[in-house]
Amino acid sequence: DIVGAYSEAGADVIGLADTLGRAQPEEVSSLVRRCIEAEGGNADRFAMHMHDTGGMAQANCVEGLKQGIVEFDSAVGGCGGCNFAPGAKGNLSTQKLLAVLENYGLSHGVNKDILSSTHSFLEGSLKRELDPESGFSPPR
Repeated sequence: DIVGAYSEAGADVIGLADTLGRAQPEEVSSLVRRCIEAEGGNADRFAMHMHDTGGMAQANCVEGLKQGIVEFDSAVGGCGGCNFAPGAKGNLSTQKLLAVLENYGLSHGVNKDILSSTHSFLEGSLKRELDPESGFSPPR
């Protein structure tokens, strides 16, 4: 039981990750449920780190959110990737994560003007287009 091992080792938060970005919401929902159950129902012990190769990072985060997870990693414009997973796309974009949180009526405290400026700065610095700032708003 890997969740128990992390707890016994003193982990404050256990990160659930989809490094390849290929997980489907049904799989994520099942995994999240089993992990939370293993921790006695305490969703606060978990965070999620989703890559967006298959375009499901937002939907996968929704599955965690529905079960009480409130800590998610993201990157401006979906920057990032995985050097040991060829073809893996970048991280869930912060803009898309904010769309999910707002759809659920959750506050995030992120200044969107600064986020937009940072997005533009990164595109110019990296000399490539990043994920668009506007993500879809998945149904509740």
